[in-house]
Amino acid sequence: MSVNKAIAETREILFTDSANVGWTYQELIGVVKTAYIIGGGHVSLALSQVLALLDFDIVVIDLRDAVQTMQDNKFAKRKIIVPY
Repeated sequence: MSVNKAIAETREILFTDSANVGWTYQELIGVVKTAYIIGGGHVSLALSQVLALLDFDIVVIDLRDAVQTMQDNKFAKRKIIVPY
């Protein structure tokens, strides 16, 4: 599963990378406050805690499946392990 597919499953977001154009990010803006954090390390854990206080739904994405801080992140609504 790609990062694009993993994110698309949670919300209508499209991230593309093209050699000719570069990268693009598209998102349908709505009333749901969702934060996507790439990387499940110590910064992700701290950021998740702050965003949870601001009433965000938090999705953490990492390529490693054995990161202790990712496992300890109780603030994330969803955790996705996928290569990127």
